[in-house]
Amino acid sequence: MKVIAMDNMIKNDIRVSMINMRDALEGFQKSDYDKSIYSRIVSSDLYVDADTIFTYVSFRSEVDTIEIINHSLNTGKTICVPKVNKYTKEMEVYKINSFDELDRGYFGILEPDESCEEVESSHIDLI
Repeated sequence: MKVIAMDNMIKNDIRVSMINMRDALEGFQKSDYDKSIYSRIVSSDLYVDADTIFTYVSFRSEVDTIEIINHSLNTGKTICVPKVNKYTKEMEVYKINSFDELDRGYFGILEPDESCEEVESSHIDLI
């Protein structure tokens, strides 16, 4: 048991360290990284060939997914995003058609509203 606890402690320390590094990025630097990540994703064969894409809706200093979601919706791809079930605390997959279908949910993170359709994870082509 101590080994598992130690591994979880190390994992949490690394996670906190990475979040702190991400939060410390200058605005222009983060913007450049976000643009580079966007370009690499939307030009990849995996993305081009995918019909249904699952992504998070960016929050705070996370990699910006807003442009990826917009591009996907504008090119006819199906976009699915996570929603945390408030009872089980498990992540579920929902299709969105626009950002208008998002509300603040668990921890203030944008999540699909009640009108959105739940999707089986087996239908996802790219995460």
